[in-house]
Amino acid sequence: MANRVKTMNELIYCNVDTLHIAISENRQISFRYFEYNLDKKKQFRNSGQAYIVSPYALSWVDENYYLISHYPKNPELTHFRVDRMTEIKLLDEPRRNLSDIIGEKSLDIAEYSKKIFNMFSGEEETVKIQFEHSLVNVIIDRFGKNVSLEKADENHFSVRVNVAISSTFLAWVFQFGNKVKILSPEGVVEKYRQMLHSSLENHII
Repeated sequence: MANRVKTMNELIYCNVDTLHIAISENRQISFRYFEYNLDKKKQFRNSGQAYIVSPYALSWVDENYYLISHYPKNPELTHFRVDRMTEIKLLDEPRRNLSDIIGEKSLDIAEYSKKIFNMFSGEEETVKIQFEHSLVNVIIDRFGKNVSLEKADENHFSVRVNVAISSTFLAWVFQFGNKVKILSPEGVVEKYRQMLHSSLENHII
């Protein structure tokens, strides 16, 4: 994995191996989960107490491994960065049935990752976005080959995609500058305008 020190790489490998065993054997796991503070020191979440979760799958997104799991305090699926998990232990208790959480539908890892990891949480909406032709491959890489591309004019195309509306999604749109334009719904367009105005005001001297 690029840009990782050797010890961190080794930790990730060990964690992934343990998680694969837990998933294949239908076992719960416990672990402590940390983030870094401004002093670059580990700061454990959950008051330092171990999380006990039911693991279902691993997803590789933007050079990070994530564990998709169920944590009893959350009614829906949760995800944890594997490189921020430590002291992982296999438990004898069987994991919770996935159908108890998401119903009879199967878990589509690719769809879940695309919606949650790439755009993160937020109210999901169908958004129509216009892009320059030069971004065709970027859109296919992001939303898959099944995304429908509609010709807008000689230089642009548009897509309709279901995304979780959040600051992360809006920031993703922003990186393309004037090569992209959100067309609808108006509520999402207005949120984007507000984000742009707020950013501009923060940089005016």
